[in-house]
Amino acid sequence: MKIKKDIYNNKSSFLILLMLLAVAAFGLLSPYNYNILPANIIFEATLLLSAVVSIKPPRKKTTVFLAISFTYVALCYLIMETSRPAHILDFVQAYKSFIYIIPLCFFIGREKFNESQIRATLLLLLLLFATKYGYSRALKLDLLLGSRPGIYTENNFELILLLIIYYLAAPSLGKLRAGYFFLLALIVAMSGSRSAVLGLVIVYIFTFFQKLDFKFIISTLALIIITALAFYIFSQRNSGSIEDIDRYRFLMIFLEETKEWDLINILLGSRPLTPFSSYSCSALGFYKSLFSFSGDGTCYSVILHSYLLRVIFDHGILGFYFVLYFVWYGLSIAQYSTRQKLCIISVLLASGLSVSSLNSIYVAIALAISFSYPQKRAIKIHS
Repeated sequence: MKIKKDIYNNKSSFLILLMLLAVAAFGLLSPYNYNILPANIIFEATLLLSAVVSIKPPRKKTTVFLAISFTYVALCYLIMETSRPAHILDFVQAYKSFIYIIPLCFFIGREKFNESQIRATLLLLLLLFATKYGYSRALKLDLLLGSRPGIYTENNFELILLLIIYYLAAPSLGKLRAGYFFLLALIVAMSGSRSAVLGLVIVYIFTFFQKLDFKFIISTLALIIITALAFYIFSQRNSGSIEDIDRYRFLMIFLEETKEWDLINILLGSRPLTPFSSYSCSALGFYKSLFSFSGDGTCYSVILHSYLLRVIFDHGILGFYFVLYFVWYGLSIAQYSTRQKLCIISVLLASGLSVSSLNSIYVAIALAISFSYPQKRAIKIHS
């Protein structure tokens, strides 16, 4: 069977999109699990392999990002090993956003993805997500999936990928844009994910709010409905459970751990892979699964969940700025408008309030697609 050229396009893009759909198909057939496949590991390997299969020397400025990231990660690892050795997987978790920059550099300025691929992938993913989320909610075959469905992994992570793919596809959807968004909103509503709801509102505003006319009025009414949906999801999960108070507790732990910081710490963060105090680890003992891989009861910044807190603790204000500037640069090279760049970064920051955002492979995949999906034929909606 011959695959249409505009769908295949090149090895790198075809590999990423094929794996997204194939792993989602296995997730659809996993009624008692997120996915019977190790989705995260598969996507980690996919990102690396897709960067390698069509590797070309990056631009000069891109090389600077690559060199700084590689040097920073290597230097911090050496400091950790010589001063306070820890499990390598704990280190990787803390430095993932900088590690991802290395393969992502090879997507910047490339034309790996096209409109046909993005549209087709979005439609198939929406159908797969809606089906899995729908039957998980309706049948409640599994206690966890019955309340928080997922097709790859926990939906806080995977829905950010879906939101960004929708936003990338929106200019080429024409009259179908609203219909696709309705299906996306339905998926987010079934997810119970508060970070995804915030991302959904952001995508809606940047996609549909253009100027004051009849469409603007309709868009405003739709935003009111979406906001009501957001309040409903927040209220449904405001049941006094530990999760509902832990976002505040995470912040309090962060403030406790950084109360003696000086200006250098604020700018550069803590010493590479600094463990939290025994008091903080004990206070967050409910999240034992996020303790150190060494099994010795140590815990690190990953236990704070929020990427914004984690990146400041581990890498400081300058490290956070470097990662955001890298994203802005990659989108700029692909000729995204300021409006588009602000939307994508806003979605990432909304995710970072609650979960790992730029430390997630799903965000890395979304950025790989964004960086190599040039906006030369951008439709007027984003001009």
